[in-house]
Amino acid sequence: MNRRPINAGIVARKKYLVKKELQVVLSGILAAILILEFILSAVIVLFMTSGNLTASFNDFQLSINKTNDYLLPLLLSCNGLLCVFGLILVFFVVVKRTHRVVGPLVNLNQFLNRLGENGDLSQQFKIRKNDQLQEIATSLNKLQNDWHGRIYDIKTEVDRLKELIDTFEFKKEECESFLTIISGIAHSIHKKLNFYKV
Repeated sequence: MNRRPINAGIVARKKYLVKKELQVVLSGILAAILILEFILSAVIVLFMTSGNLTASFNDFQLSINKTNDYLLPLLLSCNGLLCVFGLILVFFVVVKRTHRVVGPLVNLNQFLNRLGENGDLSQQFKIRKNDQLQEIATSLNKLQNDWHGRIYDIKTEVDRLKELIDTFEFKKEECESFLTIISGIAHSIHKKLNFYKV
């Protein structure tokens, strides 16, 4: 029986946007929160300085204006620049972090679909070392290895039973020992199959 080790091999990242709907919506929500925070900070600063005056020298002339007139362009440019960098950072972090959870879930779904289609119990569920769901991957692979071993044993006994039936020559004196062997194998198969609840 050929069993592969649990979590054998490393799965390389192929796509960053695995569940586009989830990742884009989450990025949009966080981006909206970030933009709202920048707008609120500008409004609060402008509100707090609305009654203040500021003196400045322009071309050797003293001018006195409202503080808001000087702060508004500065706030818009500074907050706008921070907002752009913040949006890029939000998108990068959301895609990278969600990929470690969503990616393994997508892989798990594909793995279970393949398992249902081809019944190959020798394949293993593989995820990257830094991904979430490591415990689930380990448990699933252990379960699959256990099933693989049990079903392999059942198939071996069925093959043995088939071989005995195919090669048996019906002589009266050998019938009793033949029936004893078949009964033992059938009992062993029945016991192993009783493990599975159907």
